[in-house]
Amino acid sequence: MIFTMFVRLHVSLMVIKCGIILAQFKYQDPCENHLGFTAEEANAIMENWPANLAVSKVNRTHKCLVACLVSYFMLLDNSGEIHLDKYFDAGIIDEFEVAGTLVRCFEEYKNEKDICDYAFGMFNCYRMEKIINSESSQEEY
Repeated sequence: MIFTMFVRLHVSLMVIKCGIILAQFKYQDPCENHLGFTAEEANAIMENWPANLAVSKVNRTHKCLVACLVSYFMLLDNSGEIHLDKYFDAGIIDEFEVAGTLVRCFEEYKNEKDICDYAFGMFNCYRMEKIINSESSQEEY
């Protein structure tokens, strides 16, 4: 119980910290060049993430598409705040499992001033960790 409260507090503080830093963004709409997409299209992009993505070679249009999708799933608002509580509460994301990853990813991208670069970087960092963990757990079997 105490550990659960600590992890939730730690993740919440990290989310608040993200919001404070990202609130310095000049408002940008990452979806301005996207006319919409279906839930199936969004899921396909998010689930079929490449394992060896060269982030430096990804163009801004794609980064903004990912930022738009992250916003679509209500993980990131227009001020740059990350919102995961509903996913934690629904059991979709295990807060114990992702707390360390989120803190590490946040530290990597905390100085990013562009919402498309920030959202893409955070999501890519999180997905890479998930892919690595998935591959290492498959090797154990």
